[in-house]
Amino acid sequence: MATAFQTISMLIAPAIGSLFAKLIGASIVLLAAGGATCLMGAIVLLFIVKRINHSL
Repeated sequence: MATAFQTISMLIAPAIGSLFAKLIGASIVLLAAGGATCLMGAIVLLFIVKRINHSL
């Protein structure tokens, strides 16, 4: 099931990205995607640090 969801999202993502780029501009879409990636990475990093500190 997880593999199916990943495959479907990889097929749909370019279409959605190009639609957003056409509506609001490619630079804004790229900035938003980069910001969302950084935010998700920071959240995961905080959870990892919290888990390491909790286990000590």
